[in-house]
Amino acid sequence: MSEGTGPSRTVVEGAPDACALPDTYALKDLERRICEDDSITELGVRLSVRGGRIVVQGTVASPGRRDAVLALVRAACPGCPVVDETRLTDGDLSTPPHGAEVIR
Repeated sequence: MSEGTGPSRTVVEGAPDACALPDTYALKDLERRICEDDSITELGVRLSVRGGRIVVQGTVASPGRRDAVLALVRAACPGCPVVDETRLTDGDLSTPPHGAEVIR
């Protein structure tokens, strides 16, 4: 890659407005931004490109955080189809566990 050209992207024909899919390095940079953004701070989100779409996978703490992750991905990759495969955490993180852990 020559200097000043930025990350390489793959153009997807047939997608709305022929989006430019990010390469692996751009996806990892976007994952880092999801971790470091003060309004999101989700560590378990992984991004990949599959079938001409950006796939968002992982576990997030709330529906609001999921919306924030998807909004960030869509803003970084305008026009690209985004598939949401995220899950919500099993429990509410604001309440302590019910039983005591016994260590023997």
